[in-house]
Amino acid sequence: MARTSVMAAAAMLFAPLCFVAPGPFQVAPVVRQARSSGSAHQRAPAMSAALCLSAAMGAAFLRKDSGKATQASKTTRRYTTQTIVPSLQWLKTGLRGNELQPGELRAYGIAGCDVCVGKTQDGKLFAVGDKAPPTGTSLSVGAEVQGSKILDGQFGNVFDCFTGQPEGDWCPSPPGIGKFVAWFIGRKEALPTFEIREAFLSGDIEVMVDTNAKAAYESWYWKGLLDAQGKDDGTYY
Repeated sequence: MARTSVMAAAAMLFAPLCFVAPGPFQVAPVVRQARSSGSAHQRAPAMSAALCLSAAMGAAFLRKDSGKATQASKTTRRYTTQTIVPSLQWLKTGLRGNELQPGELRAYGIAGCDVCVGKTQDGKLFAVGDKAPPTGTSLSVGAEVQGSKILDGQFGNVFDCFTGQPEGDWCPSPPGIGKFVAWFIGRKEALPTFEIREAFLSGDIEVMVDTNAKAAYESWYWKGLLDAQGKDDGTYY
């Protein structure tokens, strides 16, 4: 922007010189003073036009460069200076401890997070992400609790209820297809886990979640792409 501004200022200052032919300075005789004065009057409109044209060119340069800087600053503020920090809070699931049976799993959407709440066979509460890897199917549909493990009903993967870590073979079923999926994915994936507690008096089950997790994911997902509203400058309709 500074370079363009200097160029515009130079055009405004020196452009009039391009319209006036240089020549030696002489003292005009008295008898020709009227004619010289007339020539000066004839050159005045040309010099005025040159000044106006130079000013217009300089203003156009400045306006164009200023517009680019404004658009760039909007995109920079949207994608590089906005930081979404985690905000952990205890939130109620709407479920009480005595309403959940041992070995049962229930899925909830809490502050934009998919959470699966369950009880082990010996009655201990746990909370994990509801989307089972590698395809993101819900654990509340088809999965089983066996002791302190979760058995995924789609590919037969086994996860620890409290750490979320996979155990045993990856995608052992269905035969053939599961092995192909395991080879294609190339690695084992763990379940995300959440802290969980049961209120002493009311018995309400509460889960600690990041209330900014959804916003942080969406800001990362759309970074550098068209946003959900179809604009590419970081602004919204």
